[in-house]
Amino acid sequence: GRLGALEQAWRASSVAGVWAPGSSAQLLINIAQAKLADQDKPGALESLVEARQIFERTEMLSTLRGVEVLGQIGGLRYDLEDYAGAVEVCKEAKAIRIQIDKLQTPDGADLVTLMGKVLMTLGGDFKDTALQCFEEARGIRQKTRTLDTAAGASLLTLMGAHRTEALDPDAGLRDLEMARRIRERTGMRTLDTPDGATLLMHIGVAKLAKEAHEEAFEEFAQARKVREDTETLQTPEGAQLLHQVGLAHGEVNDHAAAMAAYTEEHEIRKATK
Repeated sequence: GRLGALEQAWRASSVAGVWAPGSSAQLLINIAQAKLADQDKPGALESLVEARQIFERTEMLSTLRGVEVLGQIGGLRYDLEDYAGAVEVCKEAKAIRIQIDKLQTPDGADLVTLMGKVLMTLGGDFKDTALQCFEEARGIRQKTRTLDTAAGASLLTLMGAHRTEALDPDAGLRDLEMARRIRERTGMRTLDTPDGATLLMHIGVAKLAKEAHEEAFEEFAQARKVREDTETLQTPEGAQLLHQVGLAHGEVNDHAAAMAAYTEEHEIRKATK
C-alpha cells in the first residue's frame, strides 16, 4: 500500500543519503499522514518527531512548514494524553508563529484553541488560562473572518462548555447558541454530525444548570438522535451524553430513568475500553 511504498522510499533515501533535508522531512510528513489514515497515532507521532529533528538540524523549524509540524505534534500528543508534552510543543509553536508573523491566521487560531483544550483537560489552576486561550483564538477568528465556520463553531462550543462548568451558564449558553446558529446556517448544515451532537449535549447541560429541565431533555434527545443517525452512540462521547442524561433525570427525581441511562452508559464504556 501507500504506507509501505513511502517507508521503502524513506529507508532507501536514508541508506543512500541522496535526498535533500527538506524532501526527507516532507517524506516523513507523508508517512505520518499515511499512518494516521491507518489509525496509527503513535507511529505518526514518531515520524513527525523525526521530521522536526530534520527541521531543527537544518535551521528550518522557524518556518511555516516547521511550525505546522509542531502543531501536528501537539495535536497528536494531546490525542495520546501526553498533556505536558502537548503544552510544551504548543508554546514553542506559538512563539515561532509570533516570530514569523503567522499567529493571526486560521491555523494560528487552531493552535491557540489546541492550547486551550490541553489546559482545560489539565484542569485546576490551568482552567483560567484555558479560557484566555479560547478568547484569544476567538479574536483571531473574528479578525480573519473565520468565526462563522465549523472550526469557529467548535471553538464557541469549547468556550460555552467551559463557562457553564465555571458556573456561568448564561454566558455559556450565549456562546453555545451562537455555535448552533453557525452550524444551522445554509451551506454549513453541520448540526447533524458528531460535533453537532456534542454541541447539543452542552446546550442541554447549560439549560440544566439554568433549571430549564424540559428544554434540556429536548436538547439531549436531539443529541442522541444525531449520535444514533451517525452511528456514534456506542463511543466514549455517546457515553458522556448518557451520563448527562442520567444526571438530568436525577435532578427531577426520575430515578428509574436515571438508572437506565447510567446502565447504558456503563455498557458503552465497558465495550469501548
